[in-house]
Amino acid sequence: MDNEIFSPENMAAARERANAVHGGGVKVPSRSEQSEVKSKTKDHSDQEDSTSNNNIEPTRAERIKADEKEIQKRLDEKRGSLILPDAALYGIVGRTVETLAKYSISGKENLLCSTLAIAGNMLTRNPHSMVRRDRHGTNIYVVMIGETSTGAKGQGMSLVKDFFKQVDQEYAANNIRGATARSGEGLLDLFTDDRPKNQIMFQPEASSLLTIGKIQGNRHLFDYFKTLWDGVDYEKLAVGNKQDLKDVLFSYLGHITPHAFVNLLDDIEIKDGFINRFFLPWTQMSRPDANPESITWEEPDLKELIQEWKEVLPKARRILEIKRDSDAKEMWRDEYNQGLKQGMGGDSSDVDILARSNPNKLRVANIYAAYDVSHTMEEKHIIPATSVWDYCHTSVIRIFGKGASDPIGKAIMENLKSNSSNVLVKEKGLPLNQITRLFKNKKNVDSEKVNKRLKELTAKNLIRIEKKPSTGGRPTEMVSLVED
Repeated sequence: MDNEIFSPENMAAARERANAVHGGGVKVPSRSEQSEVKSKTKDHSDQEDSTSNNNIEPTRAERIKADEKEIQKRLDEKRGSLILPDAALYGIVGRTVETLAKYSISGKENLLCSTLAIAGNMLTRNPHSMVRRDRHGTNIYVVMIGETSTGAKGQGMSLVKDFFKQVDQEYAANNIRGATARSGEGLLDLFTDDRPKNQIMFQPEASSLLTIGKIQGNRHLFDYFKTLWDGVDYEKLAVGNKQDLKDVLFSYLGHITPHAFVNLLDDIEIKDGFINRFFLPWTQMSRPDANPESITWEEPDLKELIQEWKEVLPKARRILEIKRDSDAKEMWRDEYNQGLKQGMGGDSSDVDILARSNPNKLRVANIYAAYDVSHTMEEKHIIPATSVWDYCHTSVIRIFGKGASDPIGKAIMENLKSNSSNVLVKEKGLPLNQITRLFKNKKNVDSEKVNKRLKELTAKNLIRIEKKPSTGGRPTEMVSLVED
């Protein structure tokens, strides 16, 4: 009986009667339809659970990891192709950079140039090369150029300084000078009779050097820097001073931001041979590290490296004149010619700043040879020296641009570009007297220099100067950019 009541035929008839009673407003689903509805409901529920899971906030650890990955990507993009060649990391100097890089976020270019500056000064005046009657030792000038937030400039310099303190504590205490020279005479005070003759000025803010040198009466500070780099004619520095300047070896290590460097560097420092005595590496941190561990110099790799320096330093200091072998002579001839060609590249800031490439490369090659305890300069010493200079050469191009105009021309171009968003200025230009007023209170810049740069920019087809009608007066000379 029950089986008849619940037979498929009777159940179908019952659904039809129910649908008829409700006027078709309610439809009773069949078993297959009910099963389909349940399946769809389950799928929809699973989708909601999936969507809910996707909206869950990442954990702090996940967010930190993602942020650090993004920061590293941006650092790599910003560095681009400006990477220190492996060939620069030669000998004990290179091993020092590779080892310290494990304990620092500073770029290898920072660690290398800091090491070369300090290690070169530690050698004293003994190791040198002769170019006819000109003597080139192992003293170099270095200014790191990097952004405030990502440059890690001071960290690298300080780490290298602290490393060499472990190598020679007496040198670190008496030869690395943190003071800022306020004048040329103040610079010579570094060499009072009771101090060692090899001194390196360690200056975290190189902007102060450029600023102080521009103060009226302090211009000879730059001249003293040039003479101390040259290592000759010390007699003219001794006028009015009691210091014995014989056998002096002076080096410089500092850092600055790109903005401050470009804006503080005047035409005279670029053209008169002051800044071309410097290595100018662009530098940037290698990676983010929010919680760096403190360094203990008892780490096995650091301890071994410190001992290696202690053993090689006295031997390297005994090296005197360094001469090139036959293969090195041929390689140097090639490098020398390339340096001359670069210096003949035209009248622009990058060419002037890089004009002293050959003497700078030679001095670094001296350092590499001396720490090999060799009186002979070989190709293996020239190659890393050239690699260091090539990196600095590319750095200057990045900061100034290839064929870049001097600071006066650069300021004119930047002013015109910054005002070009104004439709009226873009169409008519800026009054000539407004351009000249940019340099009204600028020291070492007179109207003759400004007019000369305006003519040069016009000759290069970068700007045009036209006389245009003005309301109720003579035509006004207007300066505008030449559109590409």
